[in-house]
This record gives sequence, structure tokens and C-alpha cells, in this order.
Amino acid sequence: MKKLKLLLLKLSLIFILILSACSSLPEKDINLNPAKDEAIKFVNKAALLEKSREYKSAHYYYSLALQKYQLTDDQNGILTSSIGIARQEMYMGLMHDFSVRISALDRKLANSKPTDIKNELTFLKLEFQYNQSNYDSVLTLCKSLKDLNEENELKTLSWRILSSIKKGSSPITLISSLNSKTETAFNNFKKNKFNSSQTLSFAYYTLGYSAYNQKEYRNSIKHFQNAVKMDKYDQNFYNLATDLYYIGLCYEALLEFIPASDYFHRSYNIVNQLDNSDKKDETLFKALANEWLAYKDNKTIQEMKALKSSLNNPSLTAIIDNWLKNK
Repeated sequence: MKKLKLLLLKLSLIFILILSACSSLPEKDINLNPAKDEAIKFVNKAALLEKSREYKSAHYYYSLALQKYQLTDDQNGILTSSIGIARQEMYMGLMHDFSVRISALDRKLANSKPTDIKNELTFLKLEFQYNQSNYDSVLTLCKSLKDLNEENELKTLSWRILSSIKKGSSPITLISSLNSKTETAFNNFKKNKFNSSQTLSFAYYTLGYSAYNQKEYRNSIKHFQNAVKMDKYDQNFYNLATDLYYIGLCYEALLEFIPASDYFHRSYNIVNQLDNSDKKDETLFKALANEWLAYKDNKTIQEMKALKSSLNNPSLTAIIDNWLKNK
């Protein structure tokens, strides 16, 4: 009898252990979605290509992402990838395709409350208007943005400042606000509480450009040097070349020709590897002109003549001709 009780006790313990083991098995994850994961990979690939201005290839990968999102009926993914496609169409100058896609997105988002996706579409529209020099339209679109997070607030302030400057005004209050909010965002970035180095770069560029426009060259250099840090981190080489170029302009305005020449050369070293021949030639001219002002050596004259002979740019050729006549 005693043996039977021990056997029953052992069987009960085994049964309890089996039940416990079964209850601790992981639940089936019904949110697993390989097609969506593939779409995200396509979006990330497209974003990298867009950063390097390979817009045709970026368009292709955003289109692949759109197909995957449509396959899984992911509405947010469909909208964001469609905006990505529209942005490439804008950059490539496919204005008919761009307009048709924007109209379709407007219809789809017409009755939705302001969301990040709706704001993303608005940012695309205002970038288009800015590139068309429609600065009043940019400012109007900025007013339509709602429920802004920290990143979008920086972007909105930047667009408002740049458009106001283009209209001939000096938005001191907006600049002060952007300066303060950018400092906060950068501190949050260092603590991993703010993720967009691209937005920080844009904010620093805006602050640098506004200071340059006000002839506050030392202040401008400080902001553009911060933009350099962000663009190096983000590996955005086009923006990095622009930052260095503006620092060169600042030193040139301060009549500090040695650092001016250095920064123009550094910018040239980047654009020389990118598909932007006009900017490359202009940057090299600036580098050599400041180098001559710094050292007054014959080597620079010979390099300037070599640059002139390689040009297919009548306006820059005329500028160099005039420069050489005065040396």
C-alpha cells in the first residue's frame, strides 16, 4: 500500500511538471510577416541610394517595397513607400508622374486626421515648392503641419527660416528658437533619445546659412562645423561637400585665405568623386584663387590655366580668363 502511494505521488509530480512545461512554451507569434520584413529591407536600400542621389535606383527599390506592402495590405507601408517614390520622381524631374502620385496620396489622406504620414507628404510638397522658389507656398504649408514631434518641429522651423530669408526678411525669433531646439535635440541625440542625424544636419545647415546671410561668419563657421559632424556620421557626402564649401566662403569673407583654400580643397576632394562636374570646377577655382591669395606662387597660376583648358563651362571660363588677366 505504501509503495502504491509513492508511485501515485511520483506520477502526480511528473504530470504537474509536464503541464508546467507545456504552459511555458512560447506562444505562436501571429505578427511574423516575412513579406513586410522584405519591404523594410527594400525601403532601407532605397534610402541609402537616395542619400547618394541615385534616384532611379532608389525609385526602383521604393517600388519593390510598395509591392510587398500591397501584398500584405500594410496601409501605412503603402503610403510611406508611395511618398518615397514621389520624392524620387520630383528629384528626377518626372513632374507628370509626381503630380499624379501626389494627387492620389492627397485623396487617400484627405479625411484622415494629421499624422506623421500626412506630415511627411506635406514636407515633400513644401520641398517641391521651395525648389520652385514659391516661398509663400512653403510658409503656408508649414502652417498646415500639426501634431509635430521633435524632429518635425526642427524641420518646420528650418524651412520657415530658409523661405523667410529667400523672401528678404531676417526671422530673428525663428532663428533663436531653432538654435535652442537644435541644441536640445543634439543633447538628446547623444543620449539616443533623438534618432535623425539628417534632421540635425538640416537644422545646423539652416543656422549656418542664416548666419552667413547676416555676415556673422564666425557664427556661421561654428554651425557648419556641426553640420559636418552630422553629415560624416550620416555618410551624406553631398551635404558634407556643401558644408565644407560654405566654411570656405566664410573664411574667404574674413580674408583668411589659407583656411579658405583648405576648406575649398576639402570640398573639391569630395565633389570630384561625385557626379557634379559644374560644382567640382567651381570649387576647384575657389580653392586655387584663395591659394594664390595666400601664397602668391606661380604653381597656382599654372594649375588655374590647366583648369581653364579642361572646362566646358563658358561662364566659368570667362571668370578664370578675367582672373588670369589681373595676375
